Amino acid sequence: MLAELRRKGIEKLLEVRRINYRREICKLPQTHHAYPVNELTYLGNVMNADAVSFYRNHGVQRIAPAYEKAPVEDAVLMFCKHCLRYSMGWCPTWHKVRSPYKEPYYLVGSDGRRFRLGFDCKNCQMKVYAEK
Repeated sequence: MLAELRRKGIEKLLEVRRINYRREICKLPQTHHAYPVNELTYLGNVMNADAVSFYRNHGVQRIAPAYEKAPVEDAVLMFCKHCLRYSMGWCPTWHKVRSPYKEPYYLVGSDGRRFRLGFDCKNCQMKVYAEK
């Protein structure tokens, strides 16, 4: 009975708090400086009309939609400094041991989707590619 009374009291306090809460809304000033590049690829992650409008207002002429909206063939989905070859001791730059497995390597999700791995040893990066 005491717990029920406490629950009802808390509900009433939260209700009063919601009614009296004043949310401050501030409007950010418009900016019109030039964006550093004139063209955005799918890596710009432009998904909606507001993003397109923003980039157009800042001087970008060519805007490709985000990968989720329009998939691109052989797209790099992620650039990683964490490299699986390095972690396994198979890095050709830092280790002497070669991989016992044949490349290309794949990451496989729980849903069965496969993602090909690419290695850019010059920049010490692993890339995760989209698979169709």
